[in-house]
Amino acid sequence: MPSTSLLHIYKEVSDKVATIFMVPLIRFDYPTTDYLYLLYKDLLANKQIHIKSLSAVTHIKLILAPLTDKHAILHYHWLEFQDLKSGIGLIYKLICITLYKAFGGSIVWTVHNLYPHNKKWRPQHKKLYQWFAGICDMILVHTPKAVELVSKEYEVDSKKIRVYPHPQFPAKFIEKTEAVSHINTKLGLQLTPEIPIIGCFGAISAYKRYPELIDIVDQLSVAKQMIIAGYIKKGMHEVDSKLIESAKSRDWLFYHRGFISEDLLPNLMNIIDVCVFNFDDILTSGGIELALAYNKPVVAPRLEALIHYETHSNVHLFNSENECVELITKLITG
Repeated sequence: MPSTSLLHIYKEVSDKVATIFMVPLIRFDYPTTDYLYLLYKDLLANKQIHIKSLSAVTHIKLILAPLTDKHAILHYHWLEFQDLKSGIGLIYKLICITLYKAFGGSIVWTVHNLYPHNKKWRPQHKKLYQWFAGICDMILVHTPKAVELVSKEYEVDSKKIRVYPHPQFPAKFIEKTEAVSHINTKLGLQLTPEIPIIGCFGAISAYKRYPELIDIVDQLSVAKQMIIAGYIKKGMHEVDSKLIESAKSRDWLFYHRGFISEDLLPNLMNIIDVCVFNFDDILTSGGIELALAYNKPVVAPRLEALIHYETHSNVHLFNSENECVELITKLITG
């Protein structure tokens, strides 16, 4: 059964916990979309618990922390490296974490992805994650299936893993015509509210398989529009270039390459009739959770990590491109 209280989970590790060191930094300027802010929102209001959000540089504070507060817990989230610079930074972080653990510190790790989405340095990441899973006192995941996947891939006892639900995104509902008008004005688009709009949003990255997704939407024999929107992740300039070219050659495809501000996000979500994702691999999807917060139908591939959505009335999983075409057609034509 999923745990419903983050504090309860922490108390399993240290019953007198009063300080949580958390990595990475919480983005307090994004209270309705930042995963970490939403995750810790209740604890931030708890005067008996102190959340100390650490940057890469301030990892050094961890080293002596167990000597001054033996009940403190380090809660780590994303742990990866992509190039020489981030690799050097990771070594520094691991030295701080190793000393923190050696001095008696406790560690909780939330696994968001089995491996980085760009698939770089996979063997090295596997060794890193197996080591980190081994020294952690507890591992958190957001779905029951993820327990099995993490336990198998990292060779860690499933008894160390807990399921904690993904934090819910607050939704603001706006009439579609008004939202389309606002999006067109702010982003310089020419969307038509009367024609169904298919949406794919979030960070622009290759694992979302945009070329294949665009080919799928190309096959729809009904009137449609599609918007792809999100900021470009590091190293994804080729993906960005291909999306620009795809949008130029299709009058139904609109591409916004940039961060979606919190004030604009509700308008974006309210113009979408169907949210479509085409992940090649994933463990947890914040995009699906956001779509469901806005009561949007979701179409996504039938991956192991998404099987738990199979019973959700608003989620439709597909096994093939043809099935995806059929599902989207059915949803946008009613």
